[in-house]
Amino acid sequence: MKWSKKIRLSVGYHKLLKEVKQFHRVPAVRNLQDAKSIGILYNATDDDNYDTVMRYMKSLREIHKDVHTLGFVDRPALLRHQFAKLGLDYFNQKHLNFYFIPNYHVVTNFMQEEFDILICLNIENSFPLKYIAALSKARFRVGKYNKTSTAFYDLMIDVADSGNLKGFIGQVDHYLRLINKGNS
Repeated sequence: MKWSKKIRLSVGYHKLLKEVKQFHRVPAVRNLQDAKSIGILYNATDDDNYDTVMRYMKSLREIHKDVHTLGFVDRPALLRHQFAKLGLDYFNQKHLNFYFIPNYHVVTNFMQEEFDILICLNIENSFPLKYIAALSKARFRVGKYNKTSTAFYDLMIDVADSGNLKGFIGQVDHYLRLINKGNS
């Protein structure tokens, strides 16, 4: 990575930490059975990721969940699925400011939505996805374990670095079905 990009990312991360300190949200543990609305953040650059997330979204909708996805496309070329449809939104590099912070009304709307559960499928550790998850108004935020992200999520799941998106989704789904069952 170029040194200029590292500096820009470092400043962006510093800005994020400052915003997180000022951000107020009361978390509420939710399990998959009780959740009505679910937001999913993911990297939509890769067609396999897109297909995997679409299958998961479909399975959630089959159990009557209101699911909204926001995908980040990390390259300028248009992808076949980059055009928004109902519940499927996208943003790309042109929607990021100089410090890689998303600056796009679709992203802002997604962050303002009070989902029962936000699932961040950011296995690549993408800063724009991390930023959105950290400042989301979702009641219960779930993401991949990363020691630099502990302030951003209510539940973090540790997967091996070799873990793929399908495996991570399986772990997320498993734990969201188990938690808080006794209090439901």
